[in-house]
Amino acid sequence: MDALKDVKIPTQEYKYIQSDISKAETELGKLLEKQAQMQREGKSSGAAWDTLNQKIQASKDYVKEAQNELQSLVESGKAFTLGTETEKYKEWETNAINTVIRALNSLHLTLNCNGEDFAHAFIPDVLSELGRLGYNVEIVLGTN
Repeated sequence: MDALKDVKIPTQEYKYIQSDISKAETELGKLLEKQAQMQREGKSSGAAWDTLNQKIQASKDYVKEAQNELQSLVESGKAFTLGTETEKYKEWETNAINTVIRALNSLHLTLNCNGEDFAHAFIPDVLSELGRLGYNVEIVLGTN
């Protein structure tokens, strides 16, 4: 999951605009093909020709505006989220913390079951390890 740490994942808004641009470009391509077909047929004037050219220009303007909006998202830092901000990463993080807690509880039970002498022999190491793990848990939880 560390691989997700620095991965930039597109936001829903970014993906929506990208999809919108793709659809608009597809439509623009169809309009340009229709224009080329009309030219091949010698129909490069009249109301239909003018209407088609207006639609082409409107499509070009729309694509350009959407691309500018996409760029604004990038510049404002709202185009992507870090992998650590995803639900999948947070789920993994929670599972990792729960695993550490279970391991610590198991260690605690083991020390209690093996008697006081055994526990005293390992208390400095255990406390050191608990402190280290506790600090790491705080980092993961964002409480540090």
